[in-house]
Amino acid sequence: MALAFGAAVALALALLFPFQGLQRTLERADAPLDALLIAYVEAWLVARPQNAALRLSLARQLMRAGDWQRAQAHLARVLAEGDAGEQRTARRLLFDADWERLQRLEAGDEAAATLREALRQQLHEALQTEPDPVAGLQLAQRALALGETALAVAYWERLLAASPALPAALWESAGLQALAVGRHVLAARLLLAARGAERRLAERRRLFLAAMRAAQAGNALAEALDLAERHLGELVADTETLEFLTRLALAANRPDLAQRYAVLLLRLSLAPFAPTRAPGAWPALALAAASPVRTAEAPAATPRERAARLPYDERLYTLAFDVFLANGNLQDALAVARSAVRQRPDDLRWRRRAAQVADWAGQPRLALEQWEAIARRTGRADDWDEVRRRAEPLGESALRLQALEALLRLRASDRNVARQWLQAVEDAGAPERALQWLRGALQETGADAWREERLQSLARLAEQLGERALERAALRTLQRDFGVTVERALALAALAEAQRDPDGAWEALAAALPLAERDVAGQRDFWRARAGLA
Repeated sequence: MALAFGAAVALALALLFPFQGLQRTLERADAPLDALLIAYVEAWLVARPQNAALRLSLARQLMRAGDWQRAQAHLARVLAEGDAGEQRTARRLLFDADWERLQRLEAGDEAAATLREALRQQLHEALQTEPDPVAGLQLAQRALALGETALAVAYWERLLAASPALPAALWESAGLQALAVGRHVLAARLLLAARGAERRLAERRRLFLAAMRAAQAGNALAEALDLAERHLGELVADTETLEFLTRLALAANRPDLAQRYAVLLLRLSLAPFAPTRAPGAWPALALAAASPVRTAEAPAATPRERAARLPYDERLYTLAFDVFLANGNLQDALAVARSAVRQRPDDLRWRRRAAQVADWAGQPRLALEQWEAIARRTGRADDWDEVRRRAEPLGESALRLQALEALLRLRASDRNVARQWLQAVEDAGAPERALQWLRGALQETGADAWREERLQSLARLAEQLGERALERAALRTLQRDFGVTVERALALAALAEAQRDPDGAWEALAAALPLAERDVAGQRDFWRARAGLA
Protein backbone atom coordinates (compact mmCIF):
# COMPACT_ATOMS: atom_id res chain seq x y z
CA MET A 1 0.00 0.00 0.00
CA ALA A 2 2.86 2.38 0.95
CA LEU A 3 4.70 1.56 -2.27
CA ALA A 4 1.63 2.28 -4.29
CA PHE A 5 1.16 5.60 -2.54
CA GLY A 6 4.83 6.56 -3.15
CA ALA A 7 4.54 5.67 -6.80
CA ALA A 8 1.44 7.77 -7.12
CA VAL A 9 3.16 10.75 -5.51
CA ALA A 10 6.18 10.32 -7.77
CA LEU A 11 3.95 10.18 -10.81
CA ALA A 12 2.13 13.33 -9.72
CA LEU A 13 5.40 15.19 -9.18
CA ALA A 14 6.73 14.01 -12.50
CA LEU A 15 3.72 15.53 -14.15
CA LEU A 16 4.24 18.81 -12.22
CA PHE A 17 8.07 18.96 -12.59
CA PRO A 18 9.31 17.24 -15.74
CA PHE A 19 13.07 16.55 -15.58
CA GLN A 20 13.98 19.26 -18.12
CA GLY A 21 12.72 21.95 -15.73
CA LEU A 22 13.63 20.28 -12.49
CA GLN A 23 17.21 21.55 -12.29
CA ARG A 24 16.09 25.11 -13.19
CA THR A 25 13.50 24.92 -10.44
CA LEU A 26 16.17 23.95 -7.93
CA GLU A 27 18.61 26.66 -9.04
CA ARG A 28 16.05 29.47 -9.18
CA ALA A 29 14.25 28.77 -5.94
CA ASP A 30 14.41 31.79 -3.64
CA ALA A 31 13.31 29.93 -0.51
CA PRO A 32 14.24 26.47 0.76
CA LEU A 33 12.28 23.76 -1.02
CA ASP A 34 9.71 21.69 0.77
CA ALA A 35 10.44 18.15 1.81
CA LEU A 36 8.14 16.66 -0.84
CA LEU A 37 10.05 18.23 -3.75
CA ILE A 38 13.40 17.26 -2.24
CA ALA A 39 12.12 13.66 -1.89
CA TYR A 40 11.09 13.74 -5.53
CA VAL A 41 14.57 14.90 -6.61
CA GLU A 42 16.23 12.22 -4.56
CA ALA A 43 13.89 9.69 -6.19
CA TRP A 44 15.08 10.92 -9.58
CA LEU A 45 18.69 10.53 -8.47
CA VAL A 46 18.05 6.98 -7.31
CA ALA A 47 16.90 6.23 -10.84
CA ARG A 48 19.63 8.33 -12.47
CA PRO A 49 22.62 8.41 -10.07
CA GLN A 50 25.02 9.62 -12.77
CA ASN A 51 23.30 13.04 -13.06
CA ALA A 52 25.92 15.03 -11.12
CA ALA A 53 24.53 18.43 -12.18
CA LEU A 54 21.16 17.68 -10.57
CA ARG A 55 22.90 16.25 -7.50
CA LEU A 56 24.94 19.47 -7.12
CA SER A 57 21.78 21.58 -7.40
CA LEU A 58 20.12 19.46 -4.76
CA ALA A 59 23.17 19.79 -2.48
CA ARG A 60 22.95 23.60 -2.72
CA GLN A 61 19.29 23.49 -1.69
CA LEU A 62 20.03 21.20 1.21
CA MET A 63 22.78 23.57 2.36
CA ARG A 64 20.34 26.48 2.23
CA ALA A 65 17.94 24.46 4.35
CA GLY A 66 20.72 23.72 6.86
CA ASP A 67 20.76 20.00 6.16
CA TRP A 68 24.57 19.73 6.06
CA GLN A 69 24.73 15.96 6.53
CA ARG A 70 22.59 15.07 3.51
CA ALA A 71 24.26 17.80 1.41
CA GLN A 72 27.71 16.41 2.21
CA ALA A 73 26.58 12.91 1.30
CA HIS A 74 25.49 14.05 -2.16
CA LEU A 75 28.72 16.05 -2.63
CA ALA A 76 30.80 13.04 -1.64
CA ARG A 77 29.01 11.06 -4.38
CA VAL A 78 29.94 13.75 -6.94
CA LEU A 79 33.58 13.74 -5.75
CA ALA A 80 33.66 10.02 -6.28
CA GLU A 81 31.87 9.82 -9.63
CA GLY A 82 31.78 13.27 -11.30
CA ASP A 83 34.13 14.68 -13.89
CA ALA A 84 36.91 17.20 -13.03
CA GLY A 85 34.67 20.25 -13.36
CA GLU A 86 31.89 18.70 -11.28
CA GLN A 87 34.39 17.69 -8.64
CA ARG A 88 35.72 21.29 -8.43
CA THR A 89 32.16 22.52 -7.95
CA ALA A 90 31.60 19.94 -5.22
CA ARG A 91 34.77 21.04 -3.46
CA ARG A 92 33.63 24.68 -3.62
CA LEU A 93 30.29 23.74 -2.09
CA LEU A 94 31.97 21.72 0.64
CA PHE A 95 34.25 24.66 1.36
CA ASP A 96 31.24 26.99 1.49
CA ALA A 97 29.47 24.60 3.85
CA ASP A 98 32.45 24.47 6.19
CA TRP A 99 32.81 28.25 5.97
CA GLU A 100 29.20 28.77 6.96
CA ARG A 101 29.63 26.41 9.88
CA LEU A 102 32.76 28.31 10.98
CA GLN A 103 30.85 31.60 11.04
CA ARG A 104 28.34 30.13 13.48
CA LEU A 105 30.97 28.83 15.90
CA GLU A 106 32.46 30.89 18.72
CA ALA A 107 36.02 32.12 18.15
CA GLY A 108 37.45 30.15 21.07
CA ASP A 109 35.57 26.95 20.27
CA GLU A 110 37.88 23.96 19.77
CA ALA A 111 35.75 22.85 16.84
CA ALA A 112 36.30 26.25 15.24
CA ALA A 113 40.08 25.84 15.40
CA THR A 114 39.85 22.39 13.82
CA LEU A 115 37.52 23.63 11.09
CA ARG A 116 39.73 26.65 10.40
CA GLU A 117 42.74 24.41 9.85
CA ALA A 118 40.72 22.18 7.51
CA LEU A 119 39.66 25.23 5.52
CA ARG A 120 43.29 26.38 5.23
CA GLN A 121 44.24 23.03 3.74
CA GLN A 122 41.34 23.19 1.30
CA LEU A 123 42.39 26.70 0.25
CA HIS A 124 45.97 25.63 -0.44
CA GLU A 125 44.73 23.05 -2.91
CA ALA A 126 41.83 25.05 -4.36
CA LEU A 127 43.88 28.18 -5.12
CA GLN A 128 46.47 26.13 -6.92
CA THR A 129 43.96 24.42 -9.20
CA GLU A 130 40.99 26.79 -9.53
CA PRO A 131 40.58 27.67 -13.24
CA ASP A 132 37.73 30.15 -12.77
CA PRO A 133 39.24 33.58 -11.90
CA VAL A 134 36.00 34.81 -10.33
CA ALA A 135 35.88 31.83 -8.01
CA GLY A 136 39.59 32.18 -7.40
CA LEU A 137 39.20 35.78 -6.29
CA GLN A 138 36.50 34.71 -3.86
CA LEU A 139 38.83 32.05 -2.46
CA ALA A 140 41.64 34.61 -2.16
CA GLN A 141 39.32 36.80 -0.11
CA ARG A 142 38.55 33.83 2.14
CA ALA A 143 42.29 33.19 2.49
CA LEU A 144 42.76 36.73 3.77
CA ALA A 145 39.97 36.20 6.30
CA LEU A 146 41.83 33.11 7.57
CA GLY A 147 45.09 35.03 7.81
CA GLU A 148 46.61 33.27 4.80
CA THR A 149 47.90 36.44 3.16
CA ALA A 150 50.67 34.65 1.28
CA LEU A 151 48.10 32.40 -0.43
CA ALA A 152 46.05 35.37 -1.60
CA VAL A 153 49.13 37.25 -2.78
CA ALA A 154 50.39 34.27 -4.76
CA TYR A 155 47.01 33.91 -6.42
CA TRP A 156 46.85 37.60 -7.34
CA GLU A 157 50.29 37.37 -8.87
CA ARG A 158 49.25 34.37 -10.98
CA LEU A 159 46.08 36.16 -11.99
CA LEU A 160 48.03 39.22 -13.15
CA ALA A 161 50.35 36.98 -15.15
CA ALA A 162 47.41 35.24 -16.82
CA SER A 163 45.58 38.56 -17.33
CA PRO A 164 42.08 37.11 -17.85
CA ALA A 165 39.21 39.28 -19.03
CA LEU A 166 37.51 40.29 -15.80
CA PRO A 167 35.19 43.17 -14.92
CA ALA A 168 37.00 46.21 -13.60
CA ALA A 169 35.13 45.93 -10.30
CA LEU A 170 36.70 42.55 -9.54
CA TRP A 171 40.23 43.77 -10.26
CA GLU A 172 39.61 46.85 -8.15
CA SER A 173 38.26 44.81 -5.26
CA ALA A 174 41.38 42.64 -5.33
CA GLY A 175 43.55 45.76 -5.42
CA LEU A 176 41.85 47.24 -2.38
CA GLN A 177 42.27 43.95 -0.53
CA ALA A 178 45.97 43.89 -1.38
CA LEU A 179 46.28 47.46 -0.17
CA ALA A 180 44.57 46.56 3.11
CA VAL A 181 47.23 43.93 3.84
CA GLY A 182 50.10 46.29 3.01
CA ARG A 183 51.01 44.96 -0.46
CA HIS A 184 51.17 48.43 -1.98
CA VAL A 185 52.89 47.75 -5.30
CA LEU A 186 50.77 44.66 -5.92
CA ALA A 187 47.68 46.72 -5.12
CA ALA A 188 48.82 49.30 -7.67
CA ARG A 189 49.23 46.61 -10.34
CA LEU A 190 45.79 45.18 -9.63
CA LEU A 191 44.22 48.62 -9.81
CA LEU A 192 45.97 49.23 -13.13
CA ALA A 193 44.47 45.95 -14.34
CA ALA A 194 41.08 47.35 -13.31
CA ARG A 195 41.89 50.48 -15.26
CA GLY A 196 42.67 48.34 -18.31
CA ALA A 197 39.27 46.67 -18.06
CA GLU A 198 37.44 49.98 -17.77
CA ARG A 199 36.25 51.93 -20.81
CA ARG A 200 35.00 55.17 -19.27
CA LEU A 201 37.70 57.84 -19.26
CA ALA A 202 36.80 59.30 -15.87
CA GLU A 203 36.93 55.84 -14.30
CA ARG A 204 40.21 55.03 -16.06
CA ARG A 205 41.71 58.21 -14.60
CA ARG A 206 40.34 57.42 -11.14
CA LEU A 207 41.77 53.92 -11.15
CA PHE A 208 45.14 55.06 -12.49
CA LEU A 209 45.46 57.68 -9.75
CA ALA A 210 44.26 55.16 -7.16
CA ALA A 211 47.05 52.83 -8.31
CA MET A 212 49.65 55.57 -7.99
CA ARG A 213 48.42 56.51 -4.54
CA ALA A 214 48.48 52.87 -3.44
CA ALA A 215 52.18 52.60 -4.32
CA GLN A 216 52.83 56.02 -2.83
CA ALA A 217 51.22 54.95 0.45
CA GLY A 218 53.92 52.30 0.76
CA ASN A 219 56.64 54.81 -0.12
CA ALA A 220 57.26 52.83 -3.28
CA LEU A 221 57.75 56.00 -5.29
CA ALA A 222 60.21 54.60 -7.81
CA GLU A 223 57.91 51.66 -8.53
CA ALA A 224 54.96 54.02 -8.87
CA LEU A 225 56.81 56.10 -11.46
CA ASP A 226 57.86 52.99 -13.34
CA LEU A 227 54.24 51.81 -13.48
CA ALA A 228 53.15 55.28 -14.56
CA GLU A 229 55.63 55.32 -17.42
CA ARG A 230 54.33 51.96 -18.69
CA HIS A 231 50.62 52.57 -18.18
CA LEU A 232 50.06 56.30 -18.70
CA GLY A 233 48.45 55.83 -22.10
CA GLU A 234 45.82 58.37 -23.08
CA LEU A 235 46.20 60.12 -19.72
CA VAL A 236 49.28 61.79 -21.14
CA ALA A 237 46.76 64.43 -22.25
CA ASP A 238 45.03 64.69 -18.87
CA THR A 239 46.05 67.68 -16.76
CA GLU A 240 44.92 66.21 -13.42
CA THR A 241 47.02 63.10 -13.98
CA LEU A 242 50.07 65.05 -15.16
CA GLU A 243 49.92 67.32 -12.15
CA PHE A 244 49.79 64.33 -9.82
CA LEU A 245 52.72 62.64 -11.57
CA THR A 246 54.74 65.84 -11.46
CA ARG A 247 54.35 66.04 -7.70
CA LEU A 248 55.03 62.33 -7.37
CA ALA A 249 58.27 62.66 -9.34
CA LEU A 250 59.37 65.56 -7.15
CA ALA A 251 58.69 63.50 -4.02
CA ALA A 252 60.68 60.62 -5.54
CA ASN A 253 63.65 62.93 -6.15
CA ARG A 254 63.27 62.53 -9.90
CA PRO A 255 63.34 66.16 -11.07
CA ASP A 256 64.04 65.02 -14.63
CA LEU A 257 60.71 63.18 -14.81
CA ALA A 258 58.99 65.96 -12.91
CA GLN A 259 60.15 68.46 -15.51
CA ARG A 260 58.96 66.26 -18.37
CA TYR A 261 55.49 65.95 -16.85
CA ALA A 262 55.44 69.66 -15.98
CA VAL A 263 56.30 70.62 -19.56
CA LEU A 264 53.49 68.40 -20.84
CA LEU A 265 51.14 69.91 -18.29
CA LEU A 266 52.07 73.46 -19.23
CA ARG A 267 51.73 72.74 -22.92
CA LEU A 268 48.25 71.36 -22.37
CA SER A 269 47.30 74.34 -20.22
CA LEU A 270 48.75 76.75 -22.75
CA ALA A 271 47.32 75.12 -25.86
CA PRO A 272 44.11 77.23 -26.05
CA PHE A 273 46.16 80.41 -25.82
CA ALA A 274 49.15 79.72 -28.08
CA PRO A 275 48.31 76.95 -30.55
CA THR A 276 50.95 78.00 -33.06
CA ARG A 277 54.04 78.19 -30.84
CA ALA A 278 57.15 76.42 -32.08
CA PRO A 279 58.03 73.10 -30.40
CA GLY A 280 60.57 73.55 -27.65
CA ALA A 281 60.09 77.31 -27.55
CA TRP A 282 57.16 77.41 -25.16
CA PRO A 283 58.98 78.94 -22.19
CA ALA A 284 60.19 81.94 -24.16
CA LEU A 285 56.84 82.47 -25.87
CA ALA A 286 54.52 81.59 -23.03
CA LEU A 287 56.27 82.73 -19.93
CA ALA A 288 59.39 84.81 -20.53
CA ALA A 289 59.16 88.53 -19.95
CA ALA A 290 60.27 90.82 -22.74
CA SER A 291 60.83 93.85 -20.50
CA PRO A 292 61.87 94.32 -16.87
CA VAL A 293 59.35 94.99 -14.16
CA ARG A 294 60.71 97.87 -12.05
CA THR A 295 57.65 98.96 -10.14
CA ALA A 296 54.61 97.37 -8.59
CA GLU A 297 52.60 98.06 -11.72
CA ALA A 298 52.70 95.51 -14.54
CA PRO A 299 53.88 96.89 -17.90
CA ALA A 300 51.73 96.65 -20.97
CA ALA A 301 52.26 93.44 -22.92
CA THR A 302 52.59 93.18 -26.64
CA PRO A 303 49.82 91.42 -28.58
CA ARG A 304 52.09 88.45 -29.13
CA GLU A 305 52.80 88.19 -25.40
CA ARG A 306 49.09 88.40 -24.61
CA ALA A 307 48.33 85.62 -27.08
CA ALA A 308 51.05 83.35 -25.76
CA ARG A 309 50.69 84.08 -22.04
CA LEU A 310 49.54 81.31 -19.76
CA PRO A 311 46.79 82.68 -17.49
CA TYR A 312 47.86 82.66 -13.88
CA ASP A 313 46.93 79.62 -11.85
CA GLU A 314 48.47 79.44 -8.40
CA ARG A 315 48.70 75.67 -8.24
CA LEU A 316 50.07 75.23 -11.73
CA TYR A 317 52.56 78.08 -11.57
CA THR A 318 53.89 77.02 -8.17
CA LEU A 319 54.27 73.44 -9.32
CA ALA A 320 56.09 74.44 -12.51
CA PHE A 321 58.40 76.77 -10.59
CA ASP A 322 59.27 74.09 -8.02
CA VAL A 323 59.91 71.52 -10.72
CA PHE A 324 62.18 73.73 -12.81
CA LEU A 325 64.06 74.82 -9.73
CA ALA A 326 64.53 71.25 -8.51
CA ASN A 327 65.84 70.31 -11.94
CA GLY A 328 68.33 73.19 -12.01
CA ASN A 329 66.46 74.76 -14.91
CA LEU A 330 66.90 78.34 -13.74
CA GLN A 331 65.86 80.03 -16.97
CA ASP A 332 62.45 78.38 -17.06
CA ALA A 333 61.97 78.82 -13.31
CA LEU A 334 62.72 82.51 -13.78
CA ALA A 335 60.35 82.68 -16.76
CA VAL A 336 57.54 81.24 -14.64
CA ALA A 337 58.23 83.69 -11.81
CA ARG A 338 58.36 86.70 -14.15
CA SER A 339 55.11 85.72 -15.81
CA ALA A 340 53.50 85.43 -12.37
CA VAL A 341 54.89 88.86 -11.42
CA ARG A 342 53.52 90.41 -14.59
CA GLN A 343 50.05 89.06 -13.95
CA ARG A 344 50.09 89.47 -10.15
CA PRO A 345 52.37 92.44 -9.48
CA ASP A 346 51.20 92.73 -5.87
CA ASP A 347 52.13 89.14 -5.01
CA LEU A 348 55.40 89.62 -3.15
CA ARG A 349 56.02 85.89 -2.88
CA TRP A 350 56.50 85.72 -6.62
CA ARG A 351 58.68 88.82 -6.63
CA ARG A 352 60.91 87.24 -3.99
CA ARG A 353 61.08 84.04 -6.01
CA ALA A 354 61.96 85.98 -9.14
CA ALA A 355 64.65 87.91 -7.26
CA GLN A 356 66.16 84.78 -5.78
CA VAL A 357 66.33 82.88 -9.06
CA ALA A 358 67.58 85.97 -10.90
CA ASP A 359 70.52 86.01 -8.47
CA TRP A 360 71.24 82.36 -9.15
CA ALA A 361 70.85 82.82 -12.90
CA GLY A 362 73.37 85.66 -13.00
CA GLN A 363 70.85 88.43 -13.63
CA PRO A 364 71.57 90.86 -10.77
CA ARG A 365 69.80 93.78 -12.41
CA LEU A 366 66.55 91.82 -12.58
CA ALA A 367 66.99 90.82 -8.95
CA LEU A 368 67.47 94.49 -8.05
CA GLU A 369 64.28 95.44 -9.90
CA GLN A 370 62.29 92.92 -7.90
CA TRP A 371 63.78 93.93 -4.57
CA GLU A 372 63.05 97.58 -5.32
CA ALA A 373 59.39 96.77 -5.97
CA ILE A 374 59.27 94.66 -2.79
CA ALA A 375 60.86 97.36 -0.64
CA ARG A 376 58.56 100.08 -1.96
CA ARG A 377 55.59 97.85 -1.20
CA THR A 378 56.59 96.72 2.30
CA GLY A 379 58.76 99.60 3.53
CA ARG A 380 60.70 97.07 5.61
CA ALA A 381 64.32 97.75 6.52
CA ASP A 382 65.48 94.27 5.47
CA ASP A 383 64.03 94.73 2.00
CA TRP A 384 65.60 98.16 1.57
CA ASP A 385 68.89 96.68 2.70
CA GLU A 386 68.67 94.16 -0.17
CA VAL A 387 68.22 97.11 -2.55
CA ARG A 388 71.20 98.96 -1.04
CA ARG A 389 73.43 95.91 -1.23
CA ARG A 390 72.65 95.23 -4.90
CA ALA A 391 72.56 98.80 -6.16
CA GLU A 392 76.19 99.69 -5.42
CA PRO A 393 77.97 97.08 -7.61
CA LEU A 394 75.53 97.85 -10.45
CA GLY A 395 76.35 101.56 -10.33
CA GLU A 396 72.79 102.48 -9.36
CA SER A 397 73.90 105.34 -7.07
CA ALA A 398 70.55 107.14 -7.06
CA LEU A 399 68.70 103.99 -6.08
CA ARG A 400 71.34 103.19 -3.47
CA LEU A 401 70.85 106.67 -1.99
CA GLN A 402 67.07 106.12 -1.84
CA ALA A 403 67.66 102.83 -0.05
CA LEU A 404 70.03 104.46 2.43
CA GLU A 405 67.57 107.25 3.14
CA ALA A 406 64.87 104.68 3.86
CA LEU A 407 67.25 102.77 6.11
CA LEU A 408 68.26 105.97 7.88
CA ARG A 409 64.61 106.50 8.81
CA LEU A 410 64.05 102.90 9.80
CA ARG A 411 67.38 102.32 11.57
CA ALA A 412 68.16 105.67 13.08
CA SER A 413 70.67 104.18 15.49
CA ASP A 414 72.61 102.26 12.81
CA ARG A 415 75.91 104.21 12.56
CA ASN A 416 77.09 102.27 9.53
CA VAL A 417 73.96 103.23 7.59
CA ALA A 418 74.42 106.86 8.60
CA ARG A 419 78.06 106.88 7.47
CA GLN A 420 77.11 105.34 4.12
CA TRP A 421 74.29 107.82 3.67
CA LEU A 422 76.55 110.80 4.43
CA GLN A 423 79.09 109.58 1.88
CA ALA A 424 76.37 108.88 -0.70
CA VAL A 425 74.91 112.37 -0.24
CA GLU A 426 78.34 113.95 -0.74
CA ASP A 427 79.00 111.74 -3.78
CA ALA A 428 75.66 112.83 -5.20
CA GLY A 429 76.77 116.48 -4.92
CA ALA A 430 74.35 117.42 -2.16
CA PRO A 431 76.51 118.03 0.95
CA GLU A 432 73.95 120.59 2.18
CA ARG A 433 71.61 117.72 3.05
CA ALA A 434 74.33 116.06 5.07
CA LEU A 435 75.11 119.35 6.79
CA GLN A 436 71.47 119.80 7.76
CA TRP A 437 71.35 116.30 9.24
CA LEU A 438 74.62 116.73 11.14
CA ARG A 439 73.43 119.93 12.83
CA GLY A 440 71.51 117.75 15.25
CA ALA A 441 74.74 116.82 16.99
CA LEU A 442 75.11 120.42 18.21
CA GLN A 443 71.90 120.15 20.20
CA GLU A 444 72.79 116.84 21.85
CA THR A 445 74.68 116.32 25.07
CA GLY A 446 77.09 113.67 26.09
CA ALA A 447 80.60 112.73 25.05
CA ASP A 448 80.13 109.51 23.10
CA ALA A 449 82.31 108.67 20.12
CA TRP A 450 79.43 108.75 17.65
CA ARG A 451 78.54 112.35 18.54
CA GLU A 452 82.20 113.34 18.28
CA GLU A 453 82.43 111.74 14.83
CA ARG A 454 79.37 113.65 13.63
CA LEU A 455 80.64 116.98 15.01
CA GLN A 456 83.92 116.42 13.22
CA SER A 457 82.06 115.70 9.97
CA LEU A 458 79.96 118.82 10.55
CA ALA A 459 83.06 120.98 10.98
CA ARG A 460 84.65 119.47 7.86
CA LEU A 461 81.57 119.95 5.63
CA ALA A 462 80.96 123.48 7.01
CA GLU A 463 84.53 124.39 6.08
CA GLN A 464 84.03 123.02 2.55
CA LEU A 465 80.81 124.98 2.09
CA GLY A 466 82.13 128.18 3.63
CA GLU A 467 79.73 128.01 6.56
CA ARG A 468 82.22 129.66 8.99
CA ALA A 469 79.79 130.27 11.84
CA LEU A 470 78.64 126.66 11.72
CA GLU A 471 82.23 125.43 11.53
CA ARG A 472 83.17 127.56 14.57
CA ALA A 473 80.16 126.26 16.51
CA ALA A 474 81.11 122.66 15.75
CA LEU A 475 84.76 123.21 16.75
CA ARG A 476 83.89 124.97 19.97
CA THR A 477 81.43 122.20 20.89
CA LEU A 478 84.16 119.65 20.26
CA GLN A 479 86.60 121.63 22.43
CA ARG A 480 84.06 121.95 25.21
CA ASP A 481 82.64 118.40 25.29
CA PHE A 482 85.55 116.31 24.01
CA GLY A 483 88.61 118.31 25.02
CA VAL A 484 91.11 120.69 23.43
CA THR A 485 93.38 119.42 20.64
CA VAL A 486 96.10 121.26 18.75
CA GLU A 487 94.28 120.63 15.45
CA ARG A 488 91.02 122.15 16.70
CA ALA A 489 92.87 125.12 18.20
CA LEU A 490 94.61 125.79 14.86
CA ALA A 491 91.25 125.62 13.03
CA LEU A 492 89.60 128.04 15.46
CA ALA A 493 92.58 130.41 15.21
CA ALA A 494 92.39 130.35 11.41
CA LEU A 495 88.69 131.22 11.56
CA ALA A 496 89.39 134.13 13.93
CA GLU A 497 92.17 135.46 11.70
CA ALA A 498 89.87 135.29 8.68
CA GLN A 499 87.46 137.53 10.56
CA ARG A 500 90.32 139.90 11.55
CA ASP A 501 90.10 138.87 15.20
CA PRO A 502 93.73 138.41 16.35
CA ASP A 503 92.69 138.32 20.01
CA GLY A 504 90.32 135.48 19.29
CA ALA A 505 93.03 133.63 17.37
CA TRP A 506 95.53 134.15 20.21
CA GLU A 507 92.96 132.88 22.72
CA ALA A 508 92.32 129.76 20.66
CA LEU A 509 96.04 128.96 20.45
CA ALA A 510 96.59 129.70 24.11
CA ALA A 511 94.09 126.95 25.01
CA ALA A 512 96.29 124.35 23.25
CA LEU A 513 99.68 125.73 24.47
CA PRO A 514 100.19 123.05 27.20
CA LEU A 515 99.66 120.31 24.59
CA ALA A 516 102.04 121.90 22.09
CA GLU A 517 104.75 122.33 24.73
CA ARG A 518 104.80 118.57 25.30
CA ASP A 519 105.79 118.02 21.66
CA VAL A 520 107.61 121.09 20.49
CA ALA A 521 109.30 119.44 17.54
CA GLY A 522 106.12 117.78 16.36
CA GLN A 523 103.92 120.86 16.47
CA ARG A 524 105.70 123.09 13.98
CA ASP A 525 102.36 124.39 12.55
CA PHE A 526 101.26 125.52 15.99
CA TRP A 527 104.47 127.39 16.72
CA ARG A 528 104.47 128.93 13.29
CA ALA A 529 100.89 130.20 13.75
CA ARG A 530 101.72 131.55 17.22
CA ALA A 531 104.79 133.34 15.90
CA GLY A 532 102.72 134.90 13.14
CA LEU A 533 100.24 136.29 15.61
CA ALA A 534 103.01 137.62 17.83
